[in-house]
Amino acid sequence: MTRGYPRRHDISGTHGVLDGVEAGGQQYQETNGFIELHPWNYWTPSAPDNSGDYGNSRGTLESSYTSDDDLIFYEDVYEEEGPLEPNHPFQVVRKELGRFATTEVEAWEAQYFRSGIGGRLGRGRARQFQGVNSPRLSCPYYKRDPRRFLSCLKKYDIRTVKELKQHLWTVHRQPSYCPTCYETFAQGAERDEHVRRRSCRERRSQVVEGITSKQRTLLARREDPSAGLEDQWFRIWDIVFPNWRHPGTAYLHSSLEKGVCRLRAFWESEGQRVVGSFLRARGLLNLDLPDEERSLSILYGSILEDLINARVAAAHQRN
Repeated sequence: MTRGYPRRHDISGTHGVLDGVEAGGQQYQETNGFIELHPWNYWTPSAPDNSGDYGNSRGTLESSYTSDDDLIFYEDVYEEEGPLEPNHPFQVVRKELGRFATTEVEAWEAQYFRSGIGGRLGRGRARQFQGVNSPRLSCPYYKRDPRRFLSCLKKYDIRTVKELKQHLWTVHRQPSYCPTCYETFAQGAERDEHVRRRSCRERRSQVVEGITSKQRTLLARREDPSAGLEDQWFRIWDIVFPNWRHPGTAYLHSSLEKGVCRLRAFWESEGQRVVGSFLRARGLLNLDLPDEERSLSILYGSILEDLINARVAAAHQRN
């Protein structure tokens, strides 16, 4: 999934690494010049809905899970925060910052390819590229149909089996639907009201795509710790698509996919420096703007989104 752990980012333009952040971004220390950003994922939960039997209603957690389950799935509907206002100072410079970030990416990637993964640039440079080639898991829906589910590549960075399971339930859950006409609804309450009106016409039975409650129960089971990451992924594939042949790999591996992964690695390593140095050079830091922390967070995520969208569009244009 998109990286969603809160991290403390230095936007002063003078530091290039996170200070005091432990693995997973779970812990950080107080440091002057650092502000709290959520650089990958900007979600706000909406009110839960507890109704419905057809499809998956959003709201309640099932009580049948035990300590042996792999995770409890969140059932709130999450929505991304809206973009910055068109006249917001950060939004005004977004395109210019995007161009600046693109030049920084190109220079960083040139060093990466020259280094042979750090081979000729010494230990300092080698550390700069640590994690770039760490395997990233593919969403099974994207793996089966890359064009239709391209957003899974562009928006979500899936590194672990638990993140994959959460992604499947959050993004690909089966919507609530009418058992008579098979119209789908965002909320179970909307479906229930539709059913109570009894105003629709019966249609031939259809398959409503998405992760069902039964599949969720199977996905919630803890994976065999002795199985490799790819073997665990294929077990998940068999739950999601039980009658489909296994793909060649569980990972993102094409040239485009690796390019997107490099962009994420660059932004995780260098994004705070890029945004900070750009804004500082234009006098756009410490303006005491309303919700400045939130605005910086949105800008940070928006630039990464722009970089990824541009790379995907360029690859499709070449093809």
